Amino acid sequence: MGYEIHVMWKIVLSYSVGILSLFGVVSCDKLESIVSEVVGESLPTERRQGISRVHDASASDVKLWLAEPNVLVVLDFYSDSCPPCRVLSPKLDAMAKKYAEHSAIMKVNVGKPGEAATMAMNEYQIDQTPVLKFFLNGKEVGGFRGDQPESKLDSAFKKHTDKIQGEFTMKEGKLPGS
Repeated sequence: MGYEIHVMWKIVLSYSVGILSLFGVVSCDKLESIVSEVVGESLPTERRQGISRVHDASASDVKLWLAEPNVLVVLDFYSDSCPPCRVLSPKLDAMAKKYAEHSAIMKVNVGKPGEAATMAMNEYQIDQTPVLKFFLNGKEVGGFRGDQPESKLDSAFKKHTDKIQGEFTMKEGKLPGS
């Protein structure tokens, strides 16, 4: 009975604050914060340093990084035979350098048979390249299909890494690519 009431309150609260957000009374970011406070869920205060270069990732690398709190993880699903992928690549290199402290960009080659390509198709339904997917605290928060202007990429990285500013305890140890 207690669990059902907890779930009911969570749903009612989400709908109520969602309506306030719809009418511009509360922002979506504030909504997440309010719900977390009321239901007793909080975001971790630890984080790892991001990486300053794009990392060619395996399926296990992707899983490790997606489990990391407070790091913007960007999955770049690409193919070596894709011209727009080659155009996008130097722009992602620039983003990796600029947002190194707060992000990790993982290149996932879907054009080469193997575990990474299978994961891309099965878990992320990737059917074309390039595709970028942005993750923060294990949740997908955005993405793009196709080549994008550097200004649009920069805006997306800034938007999501701004949520990582503040006081965090840096975690020890290294993950693939760092």
